[in-house]
Amino acid sequence: MIKKDLVVLNYSDITECIQQRNEIEDNKKRLEEVEKLANFGYWEIDCETEVIKPSLGSKIIYGLTQNTVTLDEVREYTLPEDRGKVDESTTNLIQKGVSFNIKYKIRRPSDDAIRHIHTIAEFWEEKNMGYGIVLDITEAAVAHEALMENKEYLNLLFDNMNSAFGQHKIITDEKGEPVDYIFLDVNNKFEELTGLKKEQILNKTLRQVLPNAENSWIKRYGKVALTGKSTIFTDYSKDLDKYFEVAAFSPRREYFAVSFTDITNRKKTEMDLVAAKEKAIESDRLKTLFLANMSHEIRTPLNGILGFSSLLTSNGMDDEQRQYYGKIIENSGHRLMTVIDDIVNISMIQSNQLKIDNYEFDLVDLLEEIYVVYQKQNQEKLAQIDFKFVLSSDSKMILVYSDKDRIFQVLKNLLDNAFKFTKEGFIEFGIRKVEADEIQLYVRDSGIGIAESKQQVIFETFRQVEEGQGRKYDGSGLGLAIVSGILDKLKGSVSVTSALNKGTEFLVCFPRNEHKLSSYTIEMITPHRMDYEDVEQSKTIVSFEDDIPSAEFLGTVAEMVGCRHVNFVYPTQGLEYVRSNKVDLILMDVQLPEMDGYQVTQIIKAEFPEIPVIIQTAFVMQGDKEKAFSAGCDDYISKPISIDVFRKKIIKCLQEEY
Repeated sequence: MIKKDLVVLNYSDITECIQQRNEIEDNKKRLEEVEKLANFGYWEIDCETEVIKPSLGSKIIYGLTQNTVTLDEVREYTLPEDRGKVDESTTNLIQKGVSFNIKYKIRRPSDDAIRHIHTIAEFWEEKNMGYGIVLDITEAAVAHEALMENKEYLNLLFDNMNSAFGQHKIITDEKGEPVDYIFLDVNNKFEELTGLKKEQILNKTLRQVLPNAENSWIKRYGKVALTGKSTIFTDYSKDLDKYFEVAAFSPRREYFAVSFTDITNRKKTEMDLVAAKEKAIESDRLKTLFLANMSHEIRTPLNGILGFSSLLTSNGMDDEQRQYYGKIIENSGHRLMTVIDDIVNISMIQSNQLKIDNYEFDLVDLLEEIYVVYQKQNQEKLAQIDFKFVLSSDSKMILVYSDKDRIFQVLKNLLDNAFKFTKEGFIEFGIRKVEADEIQLYVRDSGIGIAESKQQVIFETFRQVEEGQGRKYDGSGLGLAIVSGILDKLKGSVSVTSALNKGTEFLVCFPRNEHKLSSYTIEMITPHRMDYEDVEQSKTIVSFEDDIPSAEFLGTVAEMVGCRHVNFVYPTQGLEYVRSNKVDLILMDVQLPEMDGYQVTQIIKAEFPEIPVIIQTAFVMQGDKEKAFSAGCDDYISKPISIDVFRKKIIKCLQEEY
């Protein structure tokens, strides 16, 4: 007997159920396949038990083997730095029904691999459960991290480039012509270069950032942005006062990127090299002119000396002609000596061998001496020239602590120039100003003057106002360079004021060094006049000289002061004579056979300290005078020897002996 409540299934119903079950299984398999392919999974969580049922895809992603897993187990797979985020999200889902969408990292238990997970969850209130999907985004996350690292690296490179770099968008007018551009991004070097911060630059136009920017920049960059043609060029910024090597390219239309490399130092070095090359060429030209000029200045007086010397030895010459020719020879010799002195002086200045010997002297006395000398030397010219000596006050004495000989040399060169270039009018020199720390002297004339363009050139070595073979005036062209060099050593200066055909004034300034002057007053004493008649006729002068013409010259001077003269070429013979005879004065040359004059002087002074010795030498370099006095000599004179100066030195030594 069949019960009434029993449900009887016929064959067709069973078949339909089987088919539905098979479809579910098929759908499940297809879903699992999709999960595998799509790298995602489905999961459900019971909010009461906190048990999670993962799908096959979820199990694969998490590396699980079991069909269920607790929330605590899943939590353990999460990396420590992400656990707080996962705990907060799951707690809110279970307790409050709050959905979540989070990304985190796990360490998969099956292979210990770290995976990047993206989970999206919802709450099903009727069944008190949560459900969601889990995505394995490891590859995308790793790629993103790499991209971020690369971006960070690129940004680091961008900001630390040696060149200033900027990205810009071109601005065009209605005709499509570039008129300005906008700063989209710049690096740190750009900030450093312009002195502007990014916030002062970004989204601003070039005109706003650099008001004096060249229009050529905008046109050039506009061509790059609109045509895509890259360019490299060198330019100069007036705003920044810098030279740049610029490279520009266009990543896409209307945009361009540009780098600026500061090449200011390189550019200035190049310009300095060009200037140095031009200076070297000019120096070579000037030296060639100088050598040609020196050849002329040396050969001209030599021609007079040699020519008139040969005439003096010819027959039929009366006394008046001999005296006239002798005067020409003497003047030519002085001119030649001036050239040689200039060459020696400029060589000493350029080699920093010019010696300064400071001591106390009366400046007024020096200037009066110079005035007398130039009056005697230029008697013929003074018929057309008013020659004046002017003091700044009524002082009869102005004490200065400096090098008297170098001050004399400076004024001599300036006065020589004044007399050379002044044919008529006036020449005036003197003291412009006297102060505790400085003296100002001046030399003024009404001569031909100096063009303004030449007024600085004249103080340079080898330079003259007129150069080449067409010069109207003779001279070495070294005088003013020597003046400048001497004053530089004295810590002074020289300046010029002049106009063509209106005359010239040189102003000389040098330290007075008042703090080094003596505290006592020096009385003015008229020196004793040393006449030749003051020397006794019986005195003997012995000379040590190996050059026969020079020895004959010494003999002539000795006779002029009324003395006997004996000369020795070899020092040993001369020493024997001195030891055996009464000798009143010895004239000693430096360059001798057997031993030099310094050694001979030391021997004589050791045995006969009372006999005065005058050393004369053609060596006039720094230290020669000091060597002479260190050897024990009583006086010193350089060759060629002035007869008047030499006679005075001889008479002085002979008088002091008695």
